[in-house]
Amino acid sequence: MNASMLQTVARSINVICYVLLLTLIIWLPIPLGSRPQWSTQLMEIAALTILLMWLVSQILAKSIAPSKYRSVKVVILFMALWLLYQLLQVIPLSESLARFLSPGAFTLYYPAVSDLDHAWVYSVSLDRNTSLEETVKYSAYVALFFLTFVLIDSRQRLVIFAYTIFLIGFFQSVFGIYAMFTDLYLVPKETLDGHRWVIGTFVNRNHYAAHIVMTIGVGLGLLYSQLEPSRSWSNARNIFLNLADMMLGIPGWIFACLIVLFAALFLSQSRGGVISFASAFLLLTVLTLRVKTRKEQIYKIVVTTGLVAALSAAWLGVGDLAKRFTDSMNDERWEQWRLTTHIIKDYPTFGVGSGNYRWVFPNYREGTLRTLSYEHAHQDYMELLSEQGLVGTLILSVAFFLIIKTLLRSYHAKKHQLLRGMIFGSLISMMAFMIHGLVDFNFRIPANAAYFYIIAALGLVSTTLSRKIGRPGVNGGEQ
Repeated sequence: MNASMLQTVARSINVICYVLLLTLIIWLPIPLGSRPQWSTQLMEIAALTILLMWLVSQILAKSIAPSKYRSVKVVILFMALWLLYQLLQVIPLSESLARFLSPGAFTLYYPAVSDLDHAWVYSVSLDRNTSLEETVKYSAYVALFFLTFVLIDSRQRLVIFAYTIFLIGFFQSVFGIYAMFTDLYLVPKETLDGHRWVIGTFVNRNHYAAHIVMTIGVGLGLLYSQLEPSRSWSNARNIFLNLADMMLGIPGWIFACLIVLFAALFLSQSRGGVISFASAFLLLTVLTLRVKTRKEQIYKIVVTTGLVAALSAAWLGVGDLAKRFTDSMNDERWEQWRLTTHIIKDYPTFGVGSGNYRWVFPNYREGTLRTLSYEHAHQDYMELLSEQGLVGTLILSVAFFLIIKTLLRSYHAKKHQLLRGMIFGSLISMMAFMIHGLVDFNFRIPANAAYFYIIAALGLVSTTLSRKIGRPGVNGGEQ
């Protein structure tokens, strides 16, 4: 095959990878947020297969990494280090090394293997198989992050990808609201404990709310990328005229869909979901106000988002959401978090191993908790600390910090409306998701975690694309 034919084959594989990635993100939320083991494994196989196909296309095209990779190579390096660290948690250790690296793990191991003098049967992880399974899952997330970054190599693909995510959230909202009013739930009604709220295709309202908030963020980014009126947004008359213009064009149907998404969020009665979005929106508004040239943009953002939320609340109400906020102090999570701090103190540096919180927590629980199985800490960061210690937590934190820093810098600098809108949407989605992690475990829900990594990459892509619209290329740039 000559060079031209190889380029054609490589380009075809690139398109197939992009279509498969779109298909995968459409599928991920449907099987209960991909929580069943078979659906998680399907995600892992699909993500790693698409990555392999993309690598083949690069080999065929003899591609050289484009300059846009520079903005993500350090992030990818830290993510790779994070995965490597998790593999190091399962490496067999000698007795002396295990005693030095993780005294807590050694204390648990020793009674079972004390008769095997100096045997290399210890490890940082208390359950190696579970840790390996978690590492494979995290590898799939990183693969999806990388694939999103390299496959969205044109503004056309960026727009298609963003609208796909937004419409997935719209479908979840419509189906969720319909299911609530018709009792068409995909989970046993016993799981709902007699309640009626919107959960879509998820098991839990909080996980559903986190998914909806991320898609709302992308939807707001699309909406703001379409709003380029000549009038100012700083007085009532112009605001009215701008909103009228908006309703007559593409922004109008985005606005209408957002009303449905907000209504679904309110009816999920998820305190964490509502607070996380409001907090992320407020934080980004404050950061935008610090840039004097962006004040006009903030008027536009605040007016449109406030109107969407108000219309959503007026349309279907907010259910018992207000009452749920008054019950916050009686939440059992406070006690679980207190007990989880004991695990962190006993395994501070390297943790108990990825995925092992569920096996360790029963040793620390007390009689004040209900007789339930606590597989997660209901606080992503405490669970991460307990499983991966300060070392693993720090490595991953640096990667997320670099992403947020890059997005904020580009958000203030980008002049192109579409790209700035996509960066705004990614920031809202990521910030809200990370704030929600303070009171829940959405990073442990495969569909939600995958969407977080994908939307993070979506934002980074928007910082690299040029103003010129081109056709997709195999080298990761517009042509």
